[in-house]
Amino acid sequence: MSHDFPISYVAMKVLSEASFKLFLKKPLLR
Repeated sequence: MSHDFPISYVAMKVLSEASFKLFLKKPLLR
């Protein structure tokens, strides 16, 4: 579990960051 926790945390952080960037970029492209 101690190995899966950081991976899940990082993956979630990356997905959240990417989603946030896309969300900010969407209105700009439009």
